Amino acid sequence: MGSVKKISLWRAGLQSFGRHWREWLPVAMVFFFIFALFNISMMKFIEPLQAKMMELKGSKDPQAGLALFKDMAPQLSVFAVAMILIMYVEHYLFLWFFMKREQLAITAKPTLRQFFCYVAVSMQLGFALILPIGALMGVSALFMKAVPALFVIGGIGSFVLAIFLMIRLYFAIPLAAAKLLTPLRSSWTLTKGNVWRLLGNTLLFMLLIVVIYLGALIVSILAGLALGLVATLASLPVKPLIDIFFRVVLGSAFSVFIAGMSSSYASAACRILYQEKLQADPTFILTR
Repeated sequence: MGSVKKISLWRAGLQSFGRHWREWLPVAMVFFFIFALFNISMMKFIEPLQAKMMELKGSKDPQAGLALFKDMAPQLSVFAVAMILIMYVEHYLFLWFFMKREQLAITAKPTLRQFFCYVAVSMQLGFALILPIGALMGVSALFMKAVPALFVIGGIGSFVLAIFLMIRLYFAIPLAAAKLLTPLRSSWTLTKGNVWRLLGNTLLFMLLIVVIYLGALIVSILAGLALGLVATLASLPVKPLIDIFFRVVLGSAFSVFIAGMSSSYASAACRILYQEKLQADPTFILTR
């Protein structure tokens, strides 16, 4: 068989986002407003909490701080669960959207059942990463006193193992969103022989997102200064406007944008590796 031409994964991710961003935008706007409302709610909750914490700053009574934590714990738990749920739904829908555009999603539309399968695979992935790394660190810690250098070696080995497993299982969650029945095994198969390539392209794509983020941050800071100046001249409260601009508007926009970019990259890279496997071996299939 002839050699298969390698395609730049990070460039394919950008091209995928460029092709489909107009279709993705309405879904993105929905999550932008959801995150914005959530951030406003968090601001209203945190401000009185910060005031109470400042009151306790000079207190020598440890029970006062514990009582405050007990009072706020239920509300903090609700916010935490709500944020996790929103992020799960956002990532699932974004991944399904781009996997569908890359002709890898099996379902015609997102389903609640598949969402729960996606969440389950995310948890499985967490265990698949934590257990071997934790075992290696635990063994290293046992011999730390006898051989101190072994703990350092174990730490380095755990880091390398974590990177290796993250790359080999990189497509498990996108494939789960696409309704493949064995996403962990399918990801392991897809990434075979492509670990360094996928690692390099992923780091490059992440660097590109950071550059875009920093550029947008500089522009937003200048816009924030201009907003503060206008508010000052118009005798409007500056701090609330700045807080809303940075925390609500920009925070929500960046969160949605990064999720969309990462989803487009993962979907495009998955499609390219699958096509390359298929060209090298026409009988290759992803288990469904």
